[in-house]
Amino acid sequence: MENANEVEVKKTLKSRLKYILSAVIILFLSFAGAFVVGKTIFNSPDANAGQGNEIGPLYSSPEFTVNIANSNGRRFLMTQFSLEVDNKKVLKEIEDKLPVVQDKVIIVLSSQTIETLNSVAGKEKIKKQLMENINNILSSGEIVNIYFNKFVYQ
Repeated sequence: MENANEVEVKKTLKSRLKYILSAVIILFLSFAGAFVVGKTIFNSPDANAGQGNEIGPLYSSPEFTVNIANSNGRRFLMTQFSLEVDNKKVLKEIEDKLPVVQDKVIIVLSSQTIETLNSVAGKEKIKKQLMENINNILSSGEIVNIYFNKFVYQ
């Protein structure tokens, strides 16, 4: 027969073991929950948007050199860019309509001022104008982004 002291020690050990086991289970569930939530947040489409993981087909433009607006022909912009399109059919359409595309590009670029060319916001505005003007003549898809490969003005 066990004495009272041994019984008390066993009860204490059992209660401590229950607390420790409960704490381990709670910690495990907390980490598992945090992992699931973190994985959901960081793998969501919104989190990956704009990271450029999936770049569509690209069309490399020829180089364009245009006079800058309000410069009396003394300043010019030389640029070359790539058009990211949403499907391969658009690449063929751009090739087929290249004279019209080039005209749209020249009109947009030559209307820019030096102030527009000096800022990042201005360059983004140019991209937006180019996309809108070129997308207006496309029927098999659209341009989803523009990447400047060369952008020199003097």
